[in-house]
Amino acid sequence: MSKSSSKTTPVFSFAQNHRLLGALFLFAATVAVFCQSLNHTFLTTWDDNLYVTNNPDIIGLTFDHVKNAFTKFYVGNYAPLHIISYMFDFSLWGMNPAGFVGVNIVLHATNGLLYYRLILKLTDNMRLAFFSAFIFLLHPVQVESVVWISQRKTLLAMLFFLISLLSYISWSEKRSRSGFAVYTISILTFIFALLSKSVAVILPFVLVFYDICCVSGKRNSKWLLDKIPFFAVAAVIFLFALKSQGQEQGGGIVPYLGGSPLTTFYTMLPVFVRYAEILIWPINLNILYFPQMRTSVDGAVALSGILLLVACIGLWRLYRKDTRLFFWAAVGIAGILPVSQIIPLITLMNDRYLYFPLLGCALLFVRGALFCLDKFVNRPVWIGTLLVSLLLLPLPVLSWQRSKVWHDPLTLWTDASGKSPNFCTWAGLGNSLWEIGNEGEARAIYRKAVSSEITSEKNFFDAGVLFLEVLADYPKAVKSLQRYVTNFPNDAAGYRFLGIACLQTGNLQEGEAALSRSLQLEPDNGRALRNLGRNYEEGGVYPLAITCYQQAMAFGGEDPELHYYLADLYAAIGQPETGLAHLEKALSLGLGDTQRIVRDPALSSIRALPGFQKILPILGGK
Repeated sequence: MSKSSSKTTPVFSFAQNHRLLGALFLFAATVAVFCQSLNHTFLTTWDDNLYVTNNPDIIGLTFDHVKNAFTKFYVGNYAPLHIISYMFDFSLWGMNPAGFVGVNIVLHATNGLLYYRLILKLTDNMRLAFFSAFIFLLHPVQVESVVWISQRKTLLAMLFFLISLLSYISWSEKRSRSGFAVYTISILTFIFALLSKSVAVILPFVLVFYDICCVSGKRNSKWLLDKIPFFAVAAVIFLFALKSQGQEQGGGIVPYLGGSPLTTFYTMLPVFVRYAEILIWPINLNILYFPQMRTSVDGAVALSGILLLVACIGLWRLYRKDTRLFFWAAVGIAGILPVSQIIPLITLMNDRYLYFPLLGCALLFVRGALFCLDKFVNRPVWIGTLLVSLLLLPLPVLSWQRSKVWHDPLTLWTDASGKSPNFCTWAGLGNSLWEIGNEGEARAIYRKAVSSEITSEKNFFDAGVLFLEVLADYPKAVKSLQRYVTNFPNDAAGYRFLGIACLQTGNLQEGEAALSRSLQLEPDNGRALRNLGRNYEEGGVYPLAITCYQQAMAFGGEDPELHYYLADLYAAIGQPETGLAHLEKALSLGLGDTQRIVRDPALSSIRALPGFQKILPILGGK
């Protein structure tokens, strides 16, 4: 080799491509930590059944399914792109949960790389970008958003949120006519983010803080005008979110805790401190947290208030000293605001609520750690980098361990009930046992559930249904459901189950009144009762199925199919004479497929009755 050729710059060198190598490492580490989740099952007792396994609208990418995604609310959310993403999943790999989880992992890894790119763009600091993205991708609080298939909406919202923010920054650097296409992309991807999850509504405020904190020079008096489209779109989706989260849609908006915004405020102060705690020391994570309700200023509230006041003073000083660094604090604060109970939600605290705030918190933590280490260690810089690496090394290990908890419903609720034994977690464990056919143990767990603390007024509905459908304790079912409808007077389902429970106790007057109220709230209550009856019938709960069918006809009128169903049920419970009467009624009302009466094995006891002979001519003879 010649002397000159030995000095030729190599095609690939670490010095020139360290940022790319950093990105590849982050992506590979994320896949490595979460890949074990590919053997997880659907969490069919924790929303996956509502979004995916029992949702006919995701069975293939069709015009009707897409239309439904844009015109319906799902589990109290308006997130059409979330639902459409499942249609692509089903089209690619059917109902294989590995495919659904795999997409979640790739989306999360992509979000981490976009975050990495955003920090590089705004700070040009490789160490800061790498370690911040490392925390964002591999912190244990992120496990819930990544491996839980139902949280696809959070990942999609972040994806489009970051693309929109990066596009806006690129446009903002020039603000020229030639960059209008980039500005348009920013608006469109913001719309996509909102159509994935309404938490992205914070973007316009983040853009305002970006201009205030990161744009140097004198601002034009019209600098707020380019935010108007963002605020307008956010306002529209915010109204949709309010409607979808309403009680009548099965959403999570509830009255203020204890009926008072002040009680909610007192309760949330320790919650904010708890969030900071699990970010720094992420152990004992849970799928559900149950913060104690605070009705006055006690020691925990006072201490939390002092800590948050100190934090606010620190943020003010940070703004005065370094507005660019303060921008990241503003991003973190904006991320927590939608879930800070300003609009009261049924759950006060969740790991997934930190997915957006971590954009700011991760960078601030790394910036502080590097500053302290570089200051005290001084030289060489690599020692500080090594110490931060060692400090963050437990995160992927903890995330690996935490993701195992999400393997299936039974492991998930076993972990939750062990950490927080109360009605909600016991009920979840009971549902998981029932689902795998362990009905005896499930009943025992259900009894623990209904005898334990009920932490939310909404749980009285679940308790009432358990008493009604599984434990057959109808007086307690009535009591629980009465309390529920007192707090949620616009929930048709609450009155429907209360009516059924009252009828089982022989209280016909209250039962009819409750069902009538349900009909007022839900005019198609006859159809709802019919569907509920079919569920009971398939589950073998024949007395409740009979009650539902009878009430469905009381509201919707005589129906040959319902009379046929009743004939089946009365035959099943050993009352073929009553079944025959319903069969005759079905025929007189014009039952279509009469030959199934001859073929249906469930009707064999009815066909053996002497009275059956008189309907043979209608069936075409013997």
